[in-house]
Amino acid sequence: MKNIFLSLFLCVMALSIISCDSRNTERPDISVSIDKEKIYYPHLGDNSYYEAKAIVSLTGKDDQTKNALIELTFDDSIIAILTNTGNEKLLRTDDRAVAEATIISRHEGIANINFKVKNWSSNVNGSILVSLPEISSFTTNKDTIIADNIDEATLVAKVIPPMNNKYIKFVSSLGIVEHDSVATDINGVAINKFKSSTSGKALITAKLKDWQSQINTLNISVLDEEE
Repeated sequence: MKNIFLSLFLCVMALSIISCDSRNTERPDISVSIDKEKIYYPHLGDNSYYEAKAIVSLTGKDDQTKNALIELTFDDSIIAILTNTGNEKLLRTDDRAVAEATIISRHEGIANINFKVKNWSSNVNGSILVSLPEISSFTTNKDTIIADNIDEATLVAKVIPPMNNKYIKFVSSLGIVEHDSVATDINGVAINKFKSSTSGKALITAKLKDWQSQINTLNISVLDEEE
């Protein structure tokens, strides 16, 4: 009798495993695209810099992919997600088996997002970087100047997102910058000048005053007049 019960139990387990395997081979496939690698925080202007769009697509049988729920797992201290269900942790696909969501920055950091089809093991990971405003470029019109305290190089720093009246502090390892700090214009650009009476390699740093960790650097060679 014990052998009969054991055999029945093993048969049930085998059928269960086969059923699970069949279910897994027929599960819907999920793919996700996020239209930006980076968004910014805090919100200081045009929303396009602080938001990204995520598009989730399912493929498989209609009853698995259409009107399906997608469960979201992410760090909600870094981002928020606007969904079509009103719940930021739950999406629903439409008749095309597609769901769209808007990712909004909340705090700087890296947000990893897991998208999982509810009641299925199908899932995929995505990520997005939330950055503080940054000096996206720092350039000069001259890589070399003469050490006569007259020859000048123009320094151009650009902030992303483009913000007006944000101050950039300039520091050089030798020579002088015309202004210690310069306010950005409406395009997020700040312009300064550099000259030197001392030859050498000048390391010039541009730093955002409001976000001290955000810096950019460039080098200018200062040559003796006879060179």
